[in-house]
Amino acid sequence: MTTLSPDQRNYLYILEAERVGIHKSILAALYQAHNQPTLTDGETGLGISPAHRLSLEQVNSFAGQIQYGANTIRAMSDSLIQTGWQGVDLWDANQGHYTRKFVDRIAAGYAPSALETTAARLEPCQANLLWEGYLEDLKTDFQFDELSRDLAYLDSALLLLIERIPRYYEGLSYQREALLEVVRIWRRLDTRVAAIDSLEGGTQPNESTLDRLLLQFFQNVSRNYLGYPHQRE
Repeated sequence: MTTLSPDQRNYLYILEAERVGIHKSILAALYQAHNQPTLTDGETGLGISPAHRLSLEQVNSFAGQIQYGANTIRAMSDSLIQTGWQGVDLWDANQGHYTRKFVDRIAAGYAPSALETTAARLEPCQANLLWEGYLEDLKTDFQFDELSRDLAYLDSALLLLIERIPRYYEGLSYQREALLEVVRIWRRLDTRVAAIDSLEGGTQPNESTLDRLLLQFFQNVSRNYLGYPHQRE
């Protein structure tokens, strides 16, 4: 079978990274560092293998490797946060990327608990290869998008924008969808419905009630911001 082009792979990395709120370049780096297993669609994977209820079939394609690879990085970061890792342990705000400490932890592999039903097993890889692949993909993105490498200003700029949202929110459909996406990623959820449920405790509010709940959420974002990568995403 014909393998994907680098641009096609990158597009899939972006989609899955945006879905779970992780940094896209770590998926590209896992592909470079692992280059295994060999998959049924002719591609090679990101070092992802089945765990618990996940079957081999679910991770035996490139799309499956990226989907469950993204889920697994999310689960790993959540687990580390629960054990006491701080935002600065996971993210280098000045450089705008994950810390070497976190990337080394990813390179050591991950075995999800039975409660992490959407995560897979991540096999270990060489830490230097993963770090170098991560930085190389970042370099490509920064050059292509003409972004500054100094991102020390970013957190304060994001929080300033967030603080203005309640003042300028007009209940337009695209604004509502954007705010729901923030809630979804912030709370590490997979769907729009789950984001709405998390605001209302399981019921389906009308638009007026939903807008009120969304604005209440955004009024508390700044005080609850701890610099974790998924919050920034």
